Amino acid sequence: MEEKKNPVNMRVIPGAVDGSHSVASGPGIKKAKVGDKNPFQIQLKDAFDNDVKFGGVDVGGELVPLDGKSPPVPIQAHDNGDGTYDCAYPSVKKAGKYKLVPKVNGKSIKDAPFEIKVDPGKTSSDNTLVDLPNRAVAGKDRIGVTLRDDQCNNLEKGGDKVLAHLLPLTPLEVNAHDNGDGTYAVDYPPGLRGDVEVKVKVNGKYAPTGPFNVNIEKKPVNKEHKEQAKELLPQTGGILARLLKEATDTERAAILKELERVSGGKRLK
Repeated sequence: MEEKKNPVNMRVIPGAVDGSHSVASGPGIKKAKVGDKNPFQIQLKDAFDNDVKFGGVDVGGELVPLDGKSPPVPIQAHDNGDGTYDCAYPSVKKAGKYKLVPKVNGKSIKDAPFEIKVDPGKTSSDNTLVDLPNRAVAGKDRIGVTLRDDQCNNLEKGGDKVLAHLLPLTPLEVNAHDNGDGTYAVDYPPGLRGDVEVKVKVNGKYAPTGPFNVNIEKKPVNKEHKEQAKELLPQTGGILARLLKEATDTERAAILKELERVSGGKRLK
């Protein structure tokens, strides 16, 4: 018999798949968004952290909400046949904080669970919330607008184009103030009075809520302005106070300041 000489070439293959040593990578283990695929990949490993080059094992898991109110979201996994699995959880519908628990053969993978914040999806003008009373005072009250996504999650960032279409005798469109957190506010123009129809437009499309009918009232003159008008113009202070109803706060202060300057702070007879 012929004696074999060393060294002998050998091929060492990975051991059995070990779920607790298998690893995940990709954006889906760090952040997610309602309406997106939220992908990540799992690489199978053996107990010695060698990459496994075959598929055919049970890969799955779930996305578990931390609020305990919503059901877990299952992880979808596609076997690539080479020891890697393309995973995703596109069916998540509620924004919030979750823990992601991928599993291989029933065992949680290395470093799991992963803490995930699921952000709201894209703006849906159809789900816009509009908050306003049926009576308002121009220069004081505001129209509140909250934007939501397709699943009715409140948005958390600004950047959308929001305006209000106000219909008195002449139609007006008023740009909203972006609060930067998914909510917007619309000020009634100071000179607007009477019954007004309000519709809110988001990114060029009217929100389905509305139209709203609002009665715009004059903003009362505050006590300080009344006393100042009476002090400067004792004979006609009441008339001036009524005229100041048509002015904004800034205009009122400017008028009274000018009167005080002209009078030198003394009564005008």
